[in-house]
Amino acid sequence: GVSLLLVDMIYLTMSAFEVEPPYGYSICDACYWFMDILLSFRTGIFVHGLVNFSQKQIARRYLRGWFSFDLILFLYQTCMMSMPDLNNVKYLRLIRFLRMARVAKLDLMYGQFLKLSQSVVATMLVKLVFLTLALMMWVHISGCAWYGISINASRETGWVKHLEELREAKLDMSELYLLSLHWAASQLQGSIDYTAVSVQERLFTVAHTV
Repeated sequence: GVSLLLVDMIYLTMSAFEVEPPYGYSICDACYWFMDILLSFRTGIFVHGLVNFSQKQIARRYLRGWFSFDLILFLYQTCMMSMPDLNNVKYLRLIRFLRMARVAKLDLMYGQFLKLSQSVVATMLVKLVFLTLALMMWVHISGCAWYGISINASRETGWVKHLEELREAKLDMSELYLLSLHWAASQLQGSIDYTAVSVQERLFTVAHTV
């Protein structure tokens, strides 16, 4: 589940670079989340610090919580796979970014592990891995957003256009992705040899830094 959440987020944000997940992965992803919906009705919950296996209470909590969100996203994902032409509808494509809200489940998994873990070493290792993954994902998402702003909001005046004019050559996607990651990482620490060019990019830089 954790792996699929991370891969799903990577593919969603990489759509800025026009990278789409393989059809086989989309099927596996949809099947997993369908099974997740079913198993959520059978998974014990914590009540006052104790694990509760009451089917009624489990169903009631899930129906009041993630059920509607999970079902809507599953139906949306299924429709997109069965009717590929819908992917060309701009506003429908934006809906898929709601899937990023599933990352909140990582926090639930993390909290459940801490409640069950009896080992201090294991807890520290999980915390370290969790924070490292969070930092890596933040750099990745920020980099993709930085590139997306340049080619969408400021296509003619953005940093991509500016660099291509300086080099007198079109940059390939791999280099653009690395440049975007470099910018995102440099906002945390370090420097970079290019900066915001358009107003939109400067606004995003300020917001990102703040």
